[in-house]
Order: sequence, then C-alpha cells, then structure tokens
Amino acid sequence: TQAAIPVSCGVAPSIANGVVPQVVKTFQQEVIYTCQKGFTLDAQPQGSATFSVSCQADGTFTARQSCQPVTCGSPTVPSHAARTGAGALTFTGTEMIECNAGYSTTGMFSGARNFTIRCEYDGELTGFKSCKNINDCAAPWGVTCNDKGTCQDHASPTGVHLDDYSCHCESGFEQLTKAGVKGCYNINDCPTSTPCSPGVCEDMINAYKCTCPTGYHQERNGNATCERNVCGAPPALAHASAASSNALVYEETVDYTCENGHTLTGRALGDVTFTVTCHADRALRELKLCQRVTCGSAPTVDRAVSPSGEFFFGDQLLYTCMSGYSTDGLNVANNEFHVDCKP
Repeated sequence: TQAAIPVSCGVAPSIANGVVPQVVKTFQQEVIYTCQKGFTLDAQPQGSATFSVSCQADGTFTARQSCQPVTCGSPTVPSHAARTGAGALTFTGTEMIECNAGYSTTGMFSGARNFTIRCEYDGELTGFKSCKNINDCAAPWGVTCNDKGTCQDHASPTGVHLDDYSCHCESGFEQLTKAGVKGCYNINDCPTSTPCSPGVCEDMINAYKCTCPTGYHQERNGNATCERNVCGAPPALAHASAASSNALVYEETVDYTCENGHTLTGRALGDVTFTVTCHADRALRELKLCQRVTCGSAPTVDRAVSPSGEFFFGDQLLYTCMSGYSTDGLNVANNEFHVDCKP
C-alpha cells in the first residue's frame, strides 16, 4: 500500500529585520521567526521579538508579522538647546541638537555648538550633552578691562560677544567700548566750566589738577583753580603815598605820589609819580625813592654872612648881619634871620 505524505510548505520566507531557520516545513509544522536586535513586534523596547507560523494543508504558511524598529520616543531637550527635528526617534535614528546662541558644549568659544543623539536598540537615547554659557571673558578674547576692572560674563547671553560681558570698573574708571572691545577708562574729572583757565586741566583718578602758567598758582578751595600770585600790600615808602593799600596780585599795579617838596630827581620840576608792578615771582618792582627838592646854595644877602653848602626842602638858612648892622636897623641884638628852603 502507498503511504500518505504530508504536504510540504517549503522553506519559510524571510522577513525584513528578522531571521528564520532555513528548514523545509510540512503540514502542521511550525517555524519560529526572531526579530533582530533593536526590533520588536510592537516597536516597544520590552515587546516580544519572536512569533511562529504554521504550514497549512494548502502548502502555504500562516500570516507573518513584521519586526518594527524599537522606538525611543521624543527626546527631552536639555536646557539652552533646541531640536532640529520633530517626533519620535526609532532604533538607529539620529538627530542633531543645537545649543542656543551664546552656548557651547564646553562653555568655551572653541566648544561645539551642537551634538547628535542616537536611538539605541534598548530604546534609550545616547549622545546627550549639556549646553553651557560661553565665557566671553576667556579665550580667545581674554578680556582684561585694561587691568582697571573685572570682566563679568552675562548669565543670559545673546550670542553677540560684545553684548555678553561687561567690565566692573574700579573707582574713578568707567566702561567704554573702543575698537570693538570693552575696557575701563579713567573718568574725565576736568569740569566743563574750565576752572583752570588760563591754565590747563590735567585729569587724574577721581580728581584733577591745574597746570598753571607763569604768574599763577593752583589753589584748592573745594575745586582746583589757577589763581594769580599774590605780592601783598604796597609797602610804605619814605616821603611817598600809595594810591591803594589793597594787596596786589600778578600784573596789577599801584601808583605812588611823592610828598610835597619831594621829586624822583630831587629837582623842583622832577617827576613826582611812579608805578609799581606785581611780578610773576611775587615781587614788587620799580620801587623808587622820593628825594627832597634842592634849593641849591644860599643866596647872597647884602651886609650879611650867608650859610655855606647845599640846602634842601625843609632846611632853614641862618643869616648873620655884619658888625654894625641889624635886621631892624635899631637893635644890634637883632642881627640874625632865617630863610626856609621851599619847593
């Protein structure tokens, strides 16, 4: 008798992302499919990775399932970063994450501005990095604030270097931007009211000083100023009087006038006024001497003996009558008389 032979279904067909034994199967025999690593039947990391099919009476296998890539879900973006894609990532899928402006993965200017994450076979995302505020005070800029302050990196950067740091300056200095770099520069303390005139204001730290011209000196009565040098009050001069007793300062003058009976030459028609000037070295110059006016020699008087020598304003000339003569022609005791020297 002839024996019955089971119907053959042949070798089970292959599927994407799965493996199956290459063995011929006959009616009612099963074959097991196994999903490759990173694939499951429901795409879940803990989902089943195997299924079986049976050989049917008509020589075909029952329906097959498919192996789905494991899903890692949508990534949680770290602080100060943004996704470049959308939706969930599945096994072997990658996505670039970009740091916000002003951030890098190292916190330095040379650090990467992005990183790539990858969905692994177990449903985990790898490759995450943190985005750190770029230190705008450090390399490659090396901001020193002119060594008169401290560079302070801003906590919330914009990505524009010049806007992302500031200089905290020492007393007397202020932050200025020159040639595209912030620094600490001495605050100009020279007032706009030009108190140093006619001198020059020289700025210092938290102060200023006046560089004064010849004949002036710096004074500080709250603020520095250039003041004229003081020569003091006009001195008292013999036989002369000053037009003012007020103290003289540089370039001021005072007029002197000789007293009656005095001139600068001692002559009756000589000059009787002169001017004294206060000089840069605080000295009063052009001081002169008022001399008594000369009357010359005593004039001759008949029948009298004249005094000898030169006589000056204020002098009295004593004349003596000769023997037998008097001043009144009566009393011989009245034999002397005086003559005043007047201008």
